[in-house]
Amino acid sequence: TGDVLWKRETTGGIYPAPATDSKNVYTGAWGGHFYALDQETGDMRWAYYIPNGPAGQAQRNVISPDSGAPVLVGDRLFAAGGGGVFAVDTRTGRTVWQHRITDGGANVTPATDGKQIIVSPKYDVNGVNLGSRQVSLDIDTGKLLWEFSPGGGIPGAAIARDHVCFGSSTDIYFACIRAKPEPK
Repeated sequence: TGDVLWKRETTGGIYPAPATDSKNVYTGAWGGHFYALDQETGDMRWAYYIPNGPAGQAQRNVISPDSGAPVLVGDRLFAAGGGGVFAVDTRTGRTVWQHRITDGGANVTPATDGKQIIVSPKYDVNGVNLGSRQVSLDIDTGKLLWEFSPGGGIPGAAIARDHVCFGSSTDIYFACIRAKPEPK
């Protein structure tokens, strides 16, 4: 019908698409928070905020949501933001792990096969994502499993079977590589 069921004020604009489970909707706001909201009422279950980060970056928005949507796997929410990738326990809103990306950030939707989280760090030049590598992190610990640097801008990836597939925003290629879940 298009009738409004509820509205919830946030700390900033909502850009990424939300993730949902049977009870909650999870979304991020440019003000630096991720939220778990009850689907039926809009009541806030928790708000997740990362208050500090590397020197020289704005303290408030170190890992704030951007273009990438959060991804749900079991009872964990995985998201990428300005300073890296993080996992949050959906029941408590507490950090499970956090992986900093010091030479750029990450603003794409992570890809996952249930064993690893794949994200492309960004190098933002005048609003163009010029990320030039894929980073694979262990889904349970956030530890680096592998990196792949083909060059060009990589706006994101998808995992199909045991392949990570991606294109380039600055070159004319599309590629698939083997997803290697073994640690370095």
